[in-house]
Amino acid sequence: MKKDLKPVHLIHLLLYSPTATGKKPVPILGRTRLMKMVFIFEKELSHFFQNENKPMDFNFEAYNFGPYSKKVYEAIDFLETREIIRLFPVSPPNSVDREEMELDRRLMEEEAEVLGLQNEDIFISEGFELTENGKKMMTNRDIWFSWAELSDDRRKVLEKFKTKMVNTTLKDILKYVYTKYPKYAEKSLIYHTLFSEGVFK
Repeated sequence: MKKDLKPVHLIHLLLYSPTATGKKPVPILGRTRLMKMVFIFEKELSHFFQNENKPMDFNFEAYNFGPYSKKVYEAIDFLETREIIRLFPVSPPNSVDREEMELDRRLMEEEAEVLGLQNEDIFISEGFELTENGKKMMTNRDIWFSWAELSDDRRKVLEKFKTKMVNTTLKDILKYVYTKYPKYAEKSLIYHTLFSEGVFK
């Protein structure tokens, strides 16, 4: 990479990346899922994209709902305001997806209350996808972080990661984060609740 990969760049790339099916771009459903995807990427895959002497630091901290980064929220707002991504309400077609989105909505509502967020739009489950402008940017070789500028190896890393993350349940993603990175769950208000309610079976 010619420059430092920031949350705006990573989210843009994650949304453009195909899955193993070859289809692209594939939306990401749920703000909680997106936040944890960025966290896991930073911890486990950033060395493929960043100078080892200057690792990624998106300022994740242990918060009331596990690892949280204000930079990710700011990146979402930045990308939406500039019409690079589009947020859309999710209407789950089946019971499994409804359960997923209900958990995401519940976490967002509690997080919004703690953070003092007033915008009711974030209380609903939402999906994230690229606009036509966002897709076009990823094919532009003049943009240093674009998909067109990525090496094949880096594309494969993103594709494998996205395939795993969009096909894993939100419950399992949360369980993975809480168990592998326990220090980020130390302040969590939902850790024990989720276990006691049998969410993490």
